[in-house]
Parts: sequence; structure tokens; C-alpha cells
Amino acid sequence: MAGFSPNKDRKVVPRWRTFDKTLKLGELGSYSPPRSHKKVASDFLSSKIIDWQKYRTKVYAAELVGAAIVLGRESECEEAARFLLQDDISSSLWVRELARRALRLQPTDQSSNSPEVHQELSEEFLGSQIRSLRQLVRIEPRDAILWVDLSRLYATLGLRDRAERCMTIALQLASNNRFITRSASCLWVSLGDPGKARDIVARTAITRYDPWLLAVEVTLSDLAERNPRFIKSARKILSNEDIDPRHISELASALATLELGAGSVKTSKRLFKKSLEKPTENSIAQAVWISKRRHLPLDLTNISFDRQKTFEANYWISYYKKDWEKAVKACKLWRDDQPFSEGPYIFGSYVLMTALDDYKQGKKLAKEGLKINKADLALQNNLAFAHINNEDYEKANEILSKINDKNISDQDRAFLKATQGLLAFRKNDIETGRKLYLDARNEAQKWKDVDHASASVAYASACVLHTIEEIRSNQEYESTLSEAKNALSQARKSSNDPMLEVLEQKLDKATQGDGRKNK
Repeated sequence: MAGFSPNKDRKVVPRWRTFDKTLKLGELGSYSPPRSHKKVASDFLSSKIIDWQKYRTKVYAAELVGAAIVLGRESECEEAARFLLQDDISSSLWVRELARRALRLQPTDQSSNSPEVHQELSEEFLGSQIRSLRQLVRIEPRDAILWVDLSRLYATLGLRDRAERCMTIALQLASNNRFITRSASCLWVSLGDPGKARDIVARTAITRYDPWLLAVEVTLSDLAERNPRFIKSARKILSNEDIDPRHISELASALATLELGAGSVKTSKRLFKKSLEKPTENSIAQAVWISKRRHLPLDLTNISFDRQKTFEANYWISYYKKDWEKAVKACKLWRDDQPFSEGPYIFGSYVLMTALDDYKQGKKLAKEGLKINKADLALQNNLAFAHINNEDYEKANEILSKINDKNISDQDRAFLKATQGLLAFRKNDIETGRKLYLDARNEAQKWKDVDHASASVAYASACVLHTIEEIRSNQEYESTLSEAKNALSQARKSSNDPMLEVLEQKLDKATQGDGRKNK
């Protein structure tokens, strides 16, 4: 079955965006880039403009447009962008879409359906940005911000070693820089090393005095199962009424999450309320996730925020409204904003395949995630699940046979066993399939103490999907049907997950005969 939870708990890990976007979002406070950064960027773009004005060909136009987008100065390439969109110019589809983006035009229908031109994650688009940044770092190799943005592009392409190398250089050049330290922490968390990420932040000299870095230190200490080093400093800063609430939003959210984990519900609610006074997008997503998945009653009605930019929060809102199409759309926007996070790929493919039965798009999203997170077990499982439902059993078996299930969590093992059980049933190995589905249920039971609600949903899912496979195979299914109905009933007592309703509908459809397979 498709997996639906990349972590047992969501944490307030900082977002990693380009320097330009981070600055515009106000997450750098009064910080401004060094003069050298401004000068090298201006000189570089000026050279591209001069080349375009001198030669006026599509090659120089594309170079200018790509550079302007990298630097967040699209207004300076409008003429070149319009040139690339002329009917008599034979620009490639991705170059034309690059120009449309620079002019803030909607993508064409052709591009939205083309896997080769996928928005900002296509290899051609990312390659053009990498080329521009590589030219910039050759001009100014000591510009740490350029190395961070280059690291982000390599991470988006799944080029781990290059991303680490660029980030290491950035840290060597400017270790006491908020943007660089927060970005570095994101990189190593995405690479599965929260301990190293936490050490980087804890060693930074300004962390003790910077609420944005204190928030990261608290979060990463929690992720790495260590005690926060600067907890007293964090609480002291939160008590300072003279600080703009936006600058302590993520710190309050991180501490609220920590308190909730320790069982201090009252304190947690108070801190979440503080985090929402002038929230960041990340704080809003955390509050929505906590309220929905951990059932903590939080007042989210009076929050002032731009729903167009809160992609992850919009996913959870749409998910619990059972607006599956909007949930998928939010996941794709979330993916474009944070392409190296496993969340949008896992949640998006889960909704596509479980709620919408869209195995083609579910497969596509899982494959995209695996390009960046090659070893992610949940994505491997979801891709195998998609292949099975697309009747490509050979590919599914190839993926599943390569997974080593000895050192994985009970949660991941539950999903994996259920998917293996599905494959066995579809290959008409009924007894093996039954055993594997039973194993999946047993694994789900093991982590009820950790996350009772999610474990109950996983247990119910395994029971329902097992029953459907018995019906498809024309087997006796009365006992498994009874177990599935009971599992759904029990899951509703601990979870308000709307996917339980989807599972019930699937079960009803199967028992009415629509799910039977003719022999």
C-alpha cells in the first residue's frame, strides 16, 4: 500500500530558498548582502545585457534571461524574453517557458503536460541556472552566498557530493551568517544527518543571540535526540516584548513542538499562539499540521497570511477537507518550493494513488522524488505500488527485491509488507499474499504506542486492501471483511483522517462486485 508519512513527527526545520527569495520574505532581518555580492551580480548581468544588445540572437537572449532569473532581476531581461517568444524564433520549448516565467506569464498548456519542461525542476532549467552561478563563482570565488545557491541547485538534482562540497566552501567563507547556517542545516537534514546539521548551528558564534538560529538549534537537537544547548537563551529571547513577533515566530513554534512532545499541552498551546502572531509560512504549516495530525486545538481562524504561498499548510487544509485535487496541486507547489524535501512527493503520490486511483501521476511524482532522495524507502514503496497497479509486476518486483528491510522502522515495514502482499496476490500467490498482509498488520500494531492514530489508519488500510485482493482473486473473504470493518471502526476512534472514508468506499465497491476479477 502507498505510504503516507515520511516522519513520525513534523519539525520546524527551516525552509531553504534562494538568497533572493529569503531576503524578500524578511527572514534575514536587517541583513543585506556584502558589496562584493552586489557588485559581482550587477557586473555579471550587465555583461549579459551588453552581449544581448550587441548580437541579438536567441543564444544570447536565453543567457540573459537565465541569468536574470537566477539573480531575481527579471525586469532587466524583458526585451530578450519577448524576443524568445516571437513566432519566427525557433527556441526550444523549455527556453520559451523560461521567457514566459521571466515575463510572469502563465505556462502554456503544452508545457504543463510535458514532463520534459516541468516548471523549475527540469534538468535543462536547473542546468542553465547552474551554468550561470558557476560563471559567477569563477568571477568571485569568495562569495559564500553564490556557493549556497549553487549547492541548492545541485541538491535539487540529487547530486549529493557536489551539494555538500559547495556548502562546505560556503561555511568556510562565512560560518557566522544566518542565511548560510540555516541553509547548511537544511542540506544535511535532507541528506539524513540531523546530528551534523545541529553541530553546524550549535558551533556558529551568533546562534546564542539570533532567534532564527536558536529555532533551528532547538529543532535539530530534537531531531538528533539531544538536549538543546541554548534553551535558556531561547526562552529569554521569547520573553523580550521588544522583538518583532515575526523574528521569534519559528523559535516559538520550535519550542511549542518540544513542549508538546514532553506532554506540556498548556505551555505548548501558549507558545503556538505566540508563533502565530506574525507567522512565517513554516510556522503556519507547523500549526496546521499539529492541529490536524496531533489533534491539538489551535485557533487558526484569525491568522493573517497569504494562502497563495503557504503550500504545505494548504495541503493539510485541503487534505482534511477531502479536496483531493487541491491537495495534489498544493503538494506540487510545495515540491517546487522545497524540491529536496521528501514530504510533497510522499504525500502527493499517496493522495494520487489512494484517493484518486491515479497510478500514472502517482508513479511520476514518486519517481521525481527518488531522483532527489534516491534511498527514500517510502518513495521506493510508493513507486512499486504504482507499478503493481499499472500491472508492471516485473518493475515492482525489481524495486522491492532491492530493499533491505532489516534496519527500517516498524512503520516503513508495515507499508512495505502490504505492498509485497499486493504483488503476491496479483501474481496469484494467494498464500504468500495473505501472510504478507498479516505481517503488515502486525508491524502497524508495533508502532501504535508511538503514533496511535497513524498506526490505526495503516492497520485499517492493510485490512481493507487485503480484503479487496481476496475479492479480486475470487476467494472467500467474509472473515477478512469483518476484520476490515472492525479496523475501520477502531481507527475512527483515534483518528479523524478522511482517508478512512475513502477506504470504506473502496471496500463497499469491492463487496458489491465491482472489484471482482473474472477468471
